[in-house]
Amino acid sequence: MHKHIVLDYLTLLALILERPFSSQQRNNLSAFKHNIKIINRFIEQEILRVEQSILCHNHCIELVDQLIEDGELLSSRILDYLEKISNLGRIHDNIDYEKIFQLANKLRPYPPKVTFPDVVNLIFALEIGAELLITIKVNKLQEFIKKNEDLLFQEYPDYRDLEIFDETSLVKWIKEYDPQKTETITVLTESNEEKEIPEGSTVLDFAYKIGPRLGNHCVQALVNNKSVSLDYVLEYGDKINIIIDKEFGQPKEEWLKFVYTKKAKHEIKKWFRRHNISQGKALIMNEFSNKYSLYGTIFQYVATTLMYKTPDGLYEDLGKGIIDIRKIKDTLRIYFKYYESLVSEENLELDNHIDNPIDGQSADEYKICTHCQPFPDDSSEIIGIIKVRNDKRILYIHSEDCSQIKNVNPDNKRVINWSYSCQLCTVTLKIRMQDREGILRHILNDIPPHFRFHVRTVTPVNNQSDDRIGVAVINCLVSSKKQLDFILLELKSKPAILQVQILKITPG
Repeated sequence: MHKHIVLDYLTLLALILERPFSSQQRNNLSAFKHNIKIINRFIEQEILRVEQSILCHNHCIELVDQLIEDGELLSSRILDYLEKISNLGRIHDNIDYEKIFQLANKLRPYPPKVTFPDVVNLIFALEIGAELLITIKVNKLQEFIKKNEDLLFQEYPDYRDLEIFDETSLVKWIKEYDPQKTETITVLTESNEEKEIPEGSTVLDFAYKIGPRLGNHCVQALVNNKSVSLDYVLEYGDKINIIIDKEFGQPKEEWLKFVYTKKAKHEIKKWFRRHNISQGKALIMNEFSNKYSLYGTIFQYVATTLMYKTPDGLYEDLGKGIIDIRKIKDTLRIYFKYYESLVSEENLELDNHIDNPIDGQSADEYKICTHCQPFPDDSSEIIGIIKVRNDKRILYIHSEDCSQIKNVNPDNKRVINWSYSCQLCTVTLKIRMQDREGILRHILNDIPPHFRFHVRTVTPVNNQSDDRIGVAVINCLVSSKKQLDFILLELKSKPAILQVQILKITPG
């Protein structure tokens, strides 16, 4: 189902603190707690995905502060409350809130009991295209929308697609549209402790609810003192005794065909992933002994070359038999073939000059922001700002959400695009390191050979201590922020490197 929902700040806090904030909620406390439990479960399962406006987020924090001041919450738990508020859902701080505030003011006067934050939350939900808005003021907001249909239609033609619920009507809606059953049943552990599980759960789902170890080592189950298969579907009041074998008990692929809950499926898949990674590592160790670090530069290069994000992804497929060890050996041969020739004696300049790296924009000089670091291979939209320095026309390139240009006049910003010919950028790095013969060549040779470097200068630093310190300025060609982050991580991981600083980034 995966529905994106926006909550008013009182409902948001009700979910976090599990306490009522309206008279209707207080009057029917047991129903309220039942509803909160169901909604929280669907949020945990990511069937409902919470989107928070920064305004709603801040209101929650202010109300928590007020409740602590009034003695209704423990001050010692404030960090727990703040963490729960932040973790409940995605917080949007890159929305044009000025536009939202202007429209909210344009919609004044509001009917009784509808406030500015209520209207802002409504517009925020429409702005991000959320499907559901949850509020304790359903009727009032629906009246407000009906009164302002024309203006809302001008700004958001699909505004009628937004459904508005309170927590009670949301649970009714969930029960109608839930892809799995939402009802729970109560069952008993061997020691007669009550446990609530989703209706339709099997014995194995119950084992995983108690804990992953119990589930992973489960070999047999007794229900009401009778032996049953692990796919047995539990009923209300069943008493379950899980029998485990820590030495030989382990998950089977067929379990994924009958377990009902997402938790059980997740834990089974996690076990197989870890098992396959372990098997893959064992094959590597058997082939290469302890020659290379499993998470060092060499196997990071092998993983990247074979289109894996991490070495663990490589080891997992090796353990599954999807990739053959011979493929890894072939890739290692390529690595060692070019290993020694990465940094040439000649130290030739990197020839990657491009006249017009930006479509339709000419300048004497182009500079990429070292703070947000936009690159041609990254998907983010880029913004150009023209400045004139010493009769030179300089185009500064930023990511759309760069904090460095937040206060720049919008008239001075323009949306720009990388030209097709601009595939790489030159990053100039200043490296402070221990001054030993051949140290820089050794360090750069340890970085995968598909990265190209040019050493511009290496100079010793005069200091009063016995430690010899050197500073090198190098250029490297990269196409994405991910590549730059990888190079910086590699450099900073070397014991001889004391500091790495980005001096500038230029297209080409």
